[in-house]
Amino acid sequence: MAGAAAEAEAAAAKENAAKALADDLPAKTDIPAVDATLAQPTTDVTSAATVEKNATVAKAAPRAVRSSAYPVKRRTTVASAILVVTPLLLAYGAMVFAQTSGPQIVGFLHGAAAQKEASKPPEDVAPGTPLLELCEGYAAHHFDSIANSFHAAGMTAGLVSVYVGLAAKHLTPLERVVSVLWHPPQWYLYAWVGHFGLQKDVPAVFTYGLTPKSFFSGEFCSTKWVYTGRVFDSKPSIFWPGGGPVPHQALAAMAAIVFLMIGAITPAGRLWQKEYRAATALKAKAKAH
Repeated sequence: MAGAAAEAEAAAAKENAAKALADDLPAKTDIPAVDATLAQPTTDVTSAATVEKNATVAKAAPRAVRSSAYPVKRRTTVASAILVVTPLLLAYGAMVFAQTSGPQIVGFLHGAAAQKEASKPPEDVAPGTPLLELCEGYAAHHFDSIANSFHAAGMTAGLVSVYVGLAAKHLTPLERVVSVLWHPPQWYLYAWVGHFGLQKDVPAVFTYGLTPKSFFSGEFCSTKWVYTGRVFDSKPSIFWPGGGPVPHQALAAMAAIVFLMIGAITPAGRLWQKEYRAATALKAKAKAH
């Protein structure tokens, strides 16, 4: 009996000890266990968000670099195309009208007597004239020195438009083509203003330009005349006080003023300005970085 009672008492003691141990374990392990459980998913979520953010930045960074180094050209819309092309078409229309109605334009501006005189074809720039004689006749046919300044300004503006159209990096393809096509109107129309308005005659090209050979010969003469400086020979002008010879310095200054006005207020000049502003802004941005 005594042995059985001792065994029962020992078993009860073991049971109580195990129960106490079981009650004690949660108190020591519950909080760390929860912390450990919560910490792992939080770390995983943060890592995923960080990876996604870094991937987005990595994708956007090349685009940002490209956009700063190479400005994106806006697509040409129908409205912008009309605004760019319409002035050019009007200029070509003015050229056709001038070529078909030259004496009538002179008559409208200066009267019937001037129209009759302008209707006579000048013999010194007739088609087939030998080159040297043609060049001398061309120079003699430009006798108003202020009108000659218009030649220099317009012809130079035409060359600038060709250069901008060929070399531009910030114009749309349409704008580049239009800039090149501005060359003939600029090359001729400003000069023709001088002929119709000041000299009261028709341009020499209306005479020598009737055959391809004479046309290119005459254009050689006009280019040589302008860019060797003979365009600024001191000659009289109806707009100069007293009608005497105009100093060549004044003629060069007038040509420069007309050229600057072409660049400032004409449709072709606005293309020059657009290319210049974009190129300047890009250089400033590159210098800042």
